[in-house]
Amino acid sequence: MVPTRCRCGAAAATLLLLLAFPAGLAAPASIKIRRHWNAFVTPATERPPRLSSSRAAVEIAASLTERILSGADDFFVSAPYAASFLTCGVKSSAADLVAQTKAPAEDGNTQRSINLQRNVAYILYGGLYLGCGLHFIYGSVYPFLFGSGTDVATVAAEVAFDNLVLSPFLTFPLAYVAKAFVSGEPVPSGIARYIGDVKNRGLLTKAWLLWVPVQSLTFSVVPEHLRIVFIASVSFFWLILLSSLESAGTLTDADGEECILVDGYSCDLDFEEK
Repeated sequence: MVPTRCRCGAAAATLLLLLAFPAGLAAPASIKIRRHWNAFVTPATERPPRLSSSRAAVEIAASLTERILSGADDFFVSAPYAASFLTCGVKSSAADLVAQTKAPAEDGNTQRSINLQRNVAYILYGGLYLGCGLHFIYGSVYPFLFGSGTDVATVAAEVAFDNLVLSPFLTFPLAYVAKAFVSGEPVPSGIARYIGDVKNRGLLTKAWLLWVPVQSLTFSVVPEHLRIVFIASVSFFWLILLSSLESAGTLTDADGEECILVDGYSCDLDFEEK
């Protein structure tokens, strides 16, 4: 005969099992209910932030852009001459491609061909002088002549020298010589065309209206290692702006006497146009 105490213990164990089994089945549901309740009563400021897909994409793009700009900045600091040559070479190549696509096609052919030899010549001119040459002048010659400060007196002296000496007697003549060379004209023809544009078409006046404000920014607020890329950017976007105005009919020069300073350095985008 089984003792009464044993029978009572077995009955109690059986009752506990019966009670625990449905409770175990209901546990996941109760946990879910508890989670929803906690999310409902918890203030939004205490919840961990959730990024939407659009915001996450924006942050990824911003991070990638920051890395690219940081890498470019390091490149201009560590390899200034290579960076200057690359920047101005690409800019001069793009400007020449604009000139070649705007030039009238020969023999009535609507499809224009690109002169690669001429484009390479512009790359060399832009990279060697506008890039490396001006980087040496602005980074070594100007600090030797005027100092490396950004005070009003230093900046004014640099802007005056750049617009009254360097540009009229070196930068602009070299631009005309380069255009004469790639157009198959003799070098004296380029010099003569430059002198004619200065005397008759107001080249220097138009250039000063553009470059005096630009160079005031260049020598005052633009970091030294970014001055060449700043000048090249201004020149290129000036070209794009004037080309767009000309295509829209806003910019006209019917008699060809007014200098519109198409590329920032000369009156005509291409010598073959005249």
